Amino acid sequence: MTRKHTYKAEPVERVRVEALLPLVTAGCIVALDVAKQKFVAALATLAGDVLKLFRFEHPTETKKFLAIVMELRAGVERGKLKVAMEPTGTYGDAIRHQLVKADVPVWMVSPKRTHDSQELFDGVRSLHDPKSAVLVAKLCAMNLATLWQPPEPTRRQLRALTELRAHEQGHEERCYGRLEAILARHWPELGRFMNVRGPKSALRLLSSYPSPAHVCADPDAVASFLQKASRGNLSTETVQGLIADAKSSLGVPMVEEEEQYVRRLATEALEMRQHAEQLEVSMSKHAQDDAALGRLMGWMGVFTAAVLIALCDPRQYATARQFEKACGLNLREKSSGEHAGRVSITKRGPGLVRQVLYLFALRMIQGSVACRIWYKRRRGYTADSKQRAVVAVMRKLVRAIFHVARGNEFNESKLFDLRRLDLEGDEAKRKLEADEAKRKLEADEALEVDAVKRSGIDGGSARNSKRLPARPSASQVPFDRRLLAAIEAAREAHELLARADTRQRPGKDLQPPMEPRPIACETNHTHAAKGARAFA
Repeated sequence: MTRKHTYKAEPVERVRVEALLPLVTAGCIVALDVAKQKFVAALATLAGDVLKLFRFEHPTETKKFLAIVMELRAGVERGKLKVAMEPTGTYGDAIRHQLVKADVPVWMVSPKRTHDSQELFDGVRSLHDPKSAVLVAKLCAMNLATLWQPPEPTRRQLRALTELRAHEQGHEERCYGRLEAILARHWPELGRFMNVRGPKSALRLLSSYPSPAHVCADPDAVASFLQKASRGNLSTETVQGLIADAKSSLGVPMVEEEEQYVRRLATEALEMRQHAEQLEVSMSKHAQDDAALGRLMGWMGVFTAAVLIALCDPRQYATARQFEKACGLNLREKSSGEHAGRVSITKRGPGLVRQVLYLFALRMIQGSVACRIWYKRRRGYTADSKQRAVVAVMRKLVRAIFHVARGNEFNESKLFDLRRLDLEGDEAKRKLEADEAKRKLEADEALEVDAVKRSGIDGGSARNSKRLPARPSASQVPFDRRLLAAIEAAREAHELLARADTRQRPGKDLQPPMEPRPIACETNHTHAAKGARAFA
């Protein structure tokens, strides 16, 4: 190759294999730069020296390229022909299939290595199709490529099912977002009783009764419909409250086209959810043929396990560190001198794998005591965003997934140092805090009842009066801890003063200490409301 035209590629019709065979009798490498239509091929020796660059259109000229490869295989030593390419999406899969079918080994070169070596051989920081083909050939000659093996049929089936599930999940989320937006305008009261992302009864209601006007037209039919749609899980108070709020809705009245829009969104979301359940059943059937899928599925869930096996099978990696790197969870840092760069994950590999792992980490934090305590003791947990601590849990769980896929049982003691976490002490501490909170809440309610008695009004009228507004239950609004602490301190101070007064006057008749004067009802509830807003 002349220096002036280093990366000049000729059409595939001009390639003469008989003129090149004397130069590649010991073996050769055919490197491909993959594209949608315009492919560039580089013919090089086993040492990586490029002899010829040519281009062809896919699929119209692909047979001519395959014919050149067959002539090269016939003219070189047996097993000395390699075809190298980059795993660029699905554009090169058809050619790869034809090559493997013809018993030609195909080697895959990482696009990251091609990108990083763009300035390595010619000193020019540029990258284009012919240069990419040359770099792929050189990297393959340096044994920086991996022999491609056809995936198992089970893995191909799982990949198709997971991609279909992810596609329908995205469409389902779009339906939910649009439903929430339009209901906020036309039916804002519905969210008090039902959630479109929750049980299916909400979507069934909207597909049949898309507006408050439809509910008001036949409330008895709506009540029976909700009981049937929820299979009796909705309480009578919820159903009656929904119907009553629909009669006095503050939303903008719907026109016929808007009602049709809500019906369609609710119907599609319901169909997507039902189809997702069917897909998960289909995924779980493959656990009979794949033992690793069955083990992961019982621990992580059907969809999460299927995504990992289909897109990033842990069994194809030698170590847990390699699997962590394939998931894009290994750390990277860019620091120099006094500049300390921020440590972050590389985010290489399929994004869907990290998405399902993130959701699985959240489930583990919620369900596992050891995982939750370890998560809360991370330095990232104290920052403004706790996402860094969740990523730390993900990195921990990836190591466990690697071993569970190989037949080991999940054991928290091997993943976390339980001695340092002190699970028993932490659980006891949380139980004491819960008991103390319950005791203080009961004391607050007792003071409230005493205040009602002293005010001379009964409980029912007190709830309706302006002096004593309705107090939410403890499960709805947290109590004001500062107010309870002040009440407790006042009671203790009063008891101390009473005992001191008794010791100073031993001859007097002992009388029980006076009860502390309760705080006015209006002030008490004002502080409770402020506390609820502060802890909300």
